[in-house]
Amino acid sequence: TQGQTTYSEWLASPSAAAGIQCQGCHMPAATTAGSIAAGIGVAPVRPGKQRHDHSFPGVYSNVLGRPVEVRLDFKMAAPHVIVTSEVENLTGGHAWPTGVDVRNAFVHVEAFLNGHPLGFESGDTLPAWTSDDVPGRDPGDYGGLPGRGYAKLLSGRINGEGERVAPVPFIDADQVVAVTAIPAGATDAGRYTFRLPETARSGDELSLRATVIYRRAWRAFAVTKGWTELEMDEPWEREVAEVTVSHALSAQDLKQIFIDDFER
Repeated sequence: TQGQTTYSEWLASPSAAAGIQCQGCHMPAATTAGSIAAGIGVAPVRPGKQRHDHSFPGVYSNVLGRPVEVRLDFKMAAPHVIVTSEVENLTGGHAWPTGVDVRNAFVHVEAFLNGHPLGFESGDTLPAWTSDDVPGRDPGDYGGLPGRGYAKLLSGRINGEGERVAPVPFIDADQVVAVTAIPAGATDAGRYTFRLPETARSGDELSLRATVIYRRAWRAFAVTKGWTELEMDEPWEREVAEVTVSHALSAQDLKQIFIDDFER
């Protein structure tokens, strides 16, 4: 369906090619012997390899480890800092994020000089769906900031009425707007340009940070419904990866800035 393509993603994945079934990751065997059932009197005891986790844990639960790896690199082109990000899907068995259509994720990239944010000039920006529908920017709204979004965006008319909107859940969807989830085994790349201030000097600390956030529902849905946690005390939003890169500016890094200052 438009809202759930995990099985077809697995069919095209490295895991499927290696003969690894969904159960191989999501129903891990127990490590010790024990009962295979409860509430039926005296349950038989079986070795760990015959007992499997039926809660179907996913990467969000942290049972299966990190779903992605994030990397940052940069080059100096003073007065600009050109930053590249890479987010690699480590799941091996399906796209990330996957599951029902409201699942979404994104990487947010920031740059600082001596702890102060650098101005963002150009590059990839986060889509509107990373913010809520409330006017103004609130904590947790990322739309328009440097970064890349990963999701399946559907559009349609709510209950078949009114104007077409996005995102909508699959029950109201009749069109796929975009699919930006990272395929199994693939890496997504982003590029961002920040500007150093004229006051930058040799020895100043340049710091770059990339944060990957996973959400179990669109932010607009969660804010409208007042969600803070979902079933089993799981938060609807979680940071799943983060990396920071630091660099002490050198005279060579700043050469072009000093030339420009001199010419003025």
